[in-house]
Amino acid sequence: MNKLETKGFKGLMEMAQEKAKSKDCWGEDFNASETSDYYKIVAPFITVASYLEDKIISIMKGLNLYNAQGNELDDLLDSFPRRQGSYAFLNCEITANSYVSVKEKDILIETAEGIQFENIQQFDINSTKKKTALFKAVLTGEEGNIKENSITRVLSAPAGIVNIQNRELGEGGLTQENDFDYLNRYLSGNTEGEWALEPVIAAVRALAGVKSCNGIRNNTMETDKNGLDPKSIWLVVDGGIKEEIAEAIYKHIHTPDTKGSIEVDVKTSVEGKTEKIRFDRPIDVLVDYKLTIESPDEVAIRELLKEYINNAGLGVKLSTGVFISDWVCGKGYKYYDFELKFKRSTENEYKTSLQLAFNERSKANGE
Repeated sequence: MNKLETKGFKGLMEMAQEKAKSKDCWGEDFNASETSDYYKIVAPFITVASYLEDKIISIMKGLNLYNAQGNELDDLLDSFPRRQGSYAFLNCEITANSYVSVKEKDILIETAEGIQFENIQQFDINSTKKKTALFKAVLTGEEGNIKENSITRVLSAPAGIVNIQNRELGEGGLTQENDFDYLNRYLSGNTEGEWALEPVIAAVRALAGVKSCNGIRNNTMETDKNGLDPKSIWLVVDGGIKEEIAEAIYKHIHTPDTKGSIEVDVKTSVEGKTEKIRFDRPIDVLVDYKLTIESPDEVAIRELLKEYINNAGLGVKLSTGVFISDWVCGKGYKYYDFELKFKRSTENEYKTSLQLAFNERSKANGE
């Protein structure tokens, strides 16, 4: 058992037979053969014991970092999150030879490599016979970040649509980390005597009242481009109690060198000694948005858009695709013409996505 080797039914039964034939049980001449009554009575119990043996060893293997797989590995490294997959989005130009009304997921298209996308907008194609609409990859993964003009097949579409092609790159797709890469990333951070940023952020996010948390670290021996000192961390936290945040940071790093305008003295294991832990609060960034929409639910969708921007979180990427797929789809809203773009209020150019810095919190500023 020390080597996690199972005996199985046969091995366990042999143990029971040997025990039954021992002098201190029934005597040396006791019949414990496969044809005996004893064997028939004991067999069901040995079957259960064999099953339990397998379960016990399976659990023991799951508690071993190097043998654990899937959820077992996630549970062991719960403070060091696995990188999750995300869907790619892309805009496609749709050509029709007549008026066509398209609902969400009416269209399914595919690349030569078999990567499939479906429309996540409902719209009408009028007399212009052309329409640009947003599509989402059916599966998560970096494979969805395809090049321009990569669509080779239309698997399903309403009658009247004659051609569909992406005129822009797909973006946003990310492949979920497999067990090997996940464990490798964890071990590489620990074997070098460094602490990882993810567990610190995860610990702070788990605190009551914390809406969002993000940060950066500098593992080098030189001040980095953000002005972060060597071997230090800079966390930004939206919400939460400062004392609880500071304690969570202290418990999850190997260095007390932190940056921020909020300072808290945290008690250490040494009597009478404290460490000063620092972190920051978010910087509010006003975000302008331009929404072109034709819908009987326009008011509700605009309110939903404001909610999306105001609750996006620190350092996120505001995206037309994410808003439609995660906030609008499935709510039964009807819309026929939809175009959404964002920009910082200090900028001039609107874009379909806007990347916030790790310390920035978005606030809707209207059109």
